[in-house]
Amino acid sequence: MSSRDDRRATWQRLLAEQRASGLSIVSWCWQQGIQENTFYYWRKRLAEPVTPEASPSWMPVTLLPTAGTGGGLTVRVGAAAIEVAAGFDPELLAAVVTVLAARC
Repeated sequence: MSSRDDRRATWQRLLAEQRASGLSIVSWCWQQGIQENTFYYWRKRLAEPVTPEASPSWMPVTLLPTAGTGGGLTVRVGAAAIEVAAGFDPELLAAVVTVLAARC
């Protein structure tokens, strides 16, 4: 096996370990001493090709007023729903959307 194949196999194993760990990518990379940009590079490089029929490049997004929350709303993306109350933490919402986007 070539060193190129060795690197690919190593990164496939590392990506699987991160997914199985239950940790965020940031936490896992920090614990492993791996730079996040290197992790994301290999994740993108080793991603399986996706056919347009299997995974659309867009998903319908629905914004619905949430009853009784005084200005809140529910964001639905496919089967996922995020309830956002008035006075929400924008950084937390951005983090949640980032996680959902990675899984959709």
